Amino acid sequence: GGSPAQSFKGTSPTKLTAVTEAHAAGKVAVALTSKCGTVTDPAAFTYVSPPKLVSTPATPTPSVPAKATSQQGPVQINTGGGKVPPASPSGTAWWWWLLLAVVTLAMAGELLRAARGHDGEPRWVRRRVVVAAVAVAVLGSWGWLIAGSGAPAGLIPKNVALPAAASLPVGAFAQVAPPVALAATEVAVPSLGIEAPITVERIVGHELVIPADVHIVGRYATGAAITAPAGTTLLAGHINWVGQGDGAFYPLSGAKPGTFVYVAGVHGTTGWQVSSVQAYPKSDLPQAVFDRSGPRRLVLVTCGGSYDPTTGQYADNIVVTAAPVQLA
Repeated sequence: GGSPAQSFKGTSPTKLTAVTEAHAAGKVAVALTSKCGTVTDPAAFTYVSPPKLVSTPATPTPSVPAKATSQQGPVQINTGGGKVPPASPSGTAWWWWLLLAVVTLAMAGELLRAARGHDGEPRWVRRRVVVAAVAVAVLGSWGWLIAGSGAPAGLIPKNVALPAAASLPVGAFAQVAPPVALAATEVAVPSLGIEAPITVERIVGHELVIPADVHIVGRYATGAAITAPAGTTLLAGHINWVGQGDGAFYPLSGAKPGTFVYVAGVHGTTGWQVSSVQAYPKSDLPQAVFDRSGPRRLVLVTCGGSYDPTTGQYADNIVVTAAPVQLA
């Protein structure tokens, strides 16, 4: 026991660089390696009894579950919608509020002039007051509707028709995809006009986190990697979002069996071919989409169906499944 300087006899304070212990006849034979070389003469050392060895069980390495788990129930994917912000005078329709204020002041002036008049007030004055009142009512209602949206009309989510269920057995298509040029870490569906960068996301609570930017797609971190030999690689992208408009996966509902999909990663581009297109209520999303075991496949998920502005969510998920194919 003790420090190296206390355990050895006849050694200089040379810095030790390695010590090897071996049991021999109930004692410990020591080989000392220093900057001057290796010393093996037993007379150079004082022998000490070996310490009692106590075995400590190895700490098991935590395993990653094959499927996503959540203490709050099944994992959901919310990839679209968002709540419409409340009306605000400083919002996108501020100019309507300004126009409304100008017309209101003009009407107030006409009312004051009419109040100072007499029974013989010219008819054109009364007509002007009526016109001003109608203008205030019309413009005010219009301005309220636009400002009440909290976002330009083109950037408000709307209902999205769900695709008809379609599927074909894997291998029913041409097993070679035409080449395509992509930047690193991108997903592309050329026939649908989809091309978007990919980031890695995780599950928080009972939802898969989706990138805040609707033009970026998230890959489930605990799922199968892009180059994995088995399991499911899950990509989820927004269909749209309030204030941002259509997302990267807005056209995804147009996918059909046989559609080519490409995913680029650090190890190159992989090719895929759609085998099925399905729609599920969000509460019934198959948890197998998070599975990193089983057959090799790519799953693309977005939202669709009816949009509820009170919750800011769509009712359904659109799930597109694809099988790997070779690139030409």
